[in-house]
Amino acid sequence: MTKMNEWRETTLGEVLQPKGYIRGPFGSALRRNELLNNGVPVYEQQHAIYGIRTFRFFISEEKFKEMRRFAVQTDDLIISCSGTIGKVSRIQKSDGRGIISQALLLLRANKEKIHPLYLQYILSSKEGFNSIVSRSSGSVQVNIARREIIESIPLTLPTLPEQDKILAVLSSLDDKIDLLTQQNVILEALAQTYFQQWLETHKGDQRNVGDFLESTLGGEWGEDTASDSHPMPVYCLRGTDVAMLTTGLASKIPLRYIKPSKYERIILTSRDLILEISGGTDTQSTGRVTYINDRVKALFDLPIVFSNFCRCLRFKKEEYIYPFYLYIKGKWENDEFFNLENGSSGIHNLDYKTFLYSTKYTDTFPCDEDFIVFSKYVSSFFEKIDRNKLQIITLQKLRDTLLPKLINGEVQVRQ
Repeated sequence: MTKMNEWRETTLGEVLQPKGYIRGPFGSALRRNELLNNGVPVYEQQHAIYGIRTFRFFISEEKFKEMRRFAVQTDDLIISCSGTIGKVSRIQKSDGRGIISQALLLLRANKEKIHPLYLQYILSSKEGFNSIVSRSSGSVQVNIARREIIESIPLTLPTLPEQDKILAVLSSLDDKIDLLTQQNVILEALAQTYFQQWLETHKGDQRNVGDFLESTLGGEWGEDTASDSHPMPVYCLRGTDVAMLTTGLASKIPLRYIKPSKYERIILTSRDLILEISGGTDTQSTGRVTYINDRVKALFDLPIVFSNFCRCLRFKKEEYIYPFYLYIKGKWENDEFFNLENGSSGIHNLDYKTFLYSTKYTDTFPCDEDFIVFSKYVSSFFEKIDRNKLQIITLQKLRDTLLPKLINGEVQVRQ
């Protein structure tokens, strides 16, 4: 179907506000010793790449006033600029105040020409992402191209009413995805509440987590390209992917290549939890955890393994998985793993052996019969969570198929 006559050729720079292109402050403007543990948030690359809103660094009110030029506003787009470039996130009204770091680009749309959400869809599409990446370069680490190059990216733009119609289609899909994701958060919160009540009311023997384990397994990072020695393609879970897989999807899990013999030694089963053991920060501890089963593995079109920054906890019985998933996640959410970390200020490592096996970290766990009853009760919660994840994947594929066709005018939305 041909594009409507109202569609016009323009550029990215022409649809921004006069001062709507803002690169993050250089090092001299925001020094490390000015970053605090609380105050006004600093948006970093991870906020654009993963769309998360947990913060490591903050600045004082005084510093914020000094750096107002770099402050985010509702509907601003933030884009990653170094290493992993071209990932886009939009500032929501609920995000509140903050400034961007050196590793971000802020784009502020002219709403008389383009809806900010429509611009986000354009830049998040495969074509839009490639338009940024293909123009960028770097000898060691890829950096986003100069302003004049990025602003010259061509756009084919419909009228604002046509943008509204396209957004109605795409937003309806994203709203369904958000609803399913939120439902998963609620289901897991309910399971956690029931677990805490169960642990309090069903007393047993003083034991540590290691008493319930068959073994623990180290991970495999593999190689980034296939070779004769590493021919097998897999998806490799990192700490970030573990966190995203709890109630959503690990959509940015890296593709790696490993030895088939190694894969045979670490094939994941329904008796496994994956525990993050390295990579924490000063404000976020290691110890994020996720469970594995056939439904989780079916979310991916390749086998999944885990990196050497994680550890597989293989339990003696399948009935232990949900209770100990909730037990370990509760410890992490309560910041109890900070007391079990060692390592440099750059990378924090979890002393998981002490947590699993030391008599200092015992708890009163119920008998096996109670584990079986509880596991059966909460299994319906996690089955629903996993079904929702599969539905999310289906909706994402539909959205990603429609997206380029809608924004290029190949498919038109009828009244």
